[in-house]
Amino acid sequence: MMDWGKTKTIFILTFLFLNLLLGYQIYMKQSQSINESQWDGSSLDELRQALSQRKIILNATIPKEILEMHFLQVKENQLSEGKTLAKVKMPVENEVIESIAREKIANFEHYELDGVVSTENHLVYNQIKDGFPYFNAKLEFQINQDGTIQYSQRYFEVMNQGSDRQVVSSYTALRTLLDQQLLPSEAIITKIRLGYHGQTQQTSVQVLTPVWRISYQIEGKRDMIFVNALTGAVEKALTY
Repeated sequence: MMDWGKTKTIFILTFLFLNLLLGYQIYMKQSQSINESQWDGSSLDELRQALSQRKIILNATIPKEILEMHFLQVKENQLSEGKTLAKVKMPVENEVIESIAREKIANFEHYELDGVVSTENHLVYNQIKDGFPYFNAKLEFQINQDGTIQYSQRYFEVMNQGSDRQVVSSYTALRTLLDQQLLPSEAIITKIRLGYHGQTQQTSVQVLTPVWRISYQIEGKRDMIFVNALTGAVEKALTY
């Protein structure tokens, strides 16, 4: 004999589940529509106007891709501080340093030059995975006047990762900085890059968060701000 009370409960729970599922699908569709609408002509014009009003110059490409990323739990399995790579004849080209590094530094092929923070005598490379830089997993070369090249290296190994989530657009990240007046007047935005960032202190295990890194210059000084690419919240601002 059928238990109608139990059957009724099952129907109610099923109905609630379907409503929750439908609500989630509508939410995701609306979120996608919002992100897509951020790149219509009027929104971009509004952004340019807002930058212009604060005398901020946009000298960088605004990434338009809407991607999915996740948290990463990483372990630092390699750390070198102030090791001597080689002594070369000055001046020295980057290609020469890279050629030596390929032979002497483990995992060098997993790094990419960061032109935003590098200088003539101090080259900075970020570890790259799946096309995204780890902004605090750096390989740094110090080129001394006597031709001695020293390097420091951090290398992360991924232990675990969270579920994929859609990132906020670079438009949203820029609007956040403008709305909170975190970009100073007369700043020049030089680069907008999506990547990962974690704790600045050196710990063996840490969590990396997807971030938008907005780099800019003002009065000859270079600065950067990290915006959480999952929540849109400002992570931190750095001067370098």
